[in-house]
Amino acid sequence: MLSDDIIALAKASANYAGFVPVHQNNDCIRIAYAWLDAQIKTSSVREVPVSQRGLIRAWGGALVMYADIIVAAEIHPAIQGVYPNLNISEQLTLPQPSRLAHISGAHEHPALMQFDTSQFYDHIE
Repeated sequence: MLSDDIIALAKASANYAGFVPVHQNNDCIRIAYAWLDAQIKTSSVREVPVSQRGLIRAWGGALVMYADIIVAAEIHPAIQGVYPNLNISEQLTLPQPSRLAHISGAHEHPALMQFDTSQFYDHIE
């Protein structure tokens, strides 16, 4: 689990690339990290053609902000690039819900989980 200290350091050094550095809470960064962790990593950085934020929000049931994804990518050792240009496959992976079990802020906003996101995923973890 990502500690608050690690997250604070990443917030201070993150390249927000024009996005406003607004964060809901550290659990939203943990949710974004878990989603990014499940994705297939590629050798090159490119823009993913769908809204990663929308998918992460729907999967995690939390108000994940762009800045949360940026910080999660900053922390993740296998992620390169700056959101929305990251080294993840365009063939997205739907992460297992068990990745959220230790994150207390997950599923705080069940209304975000009401649409079927499976159409955006090519792989199920």
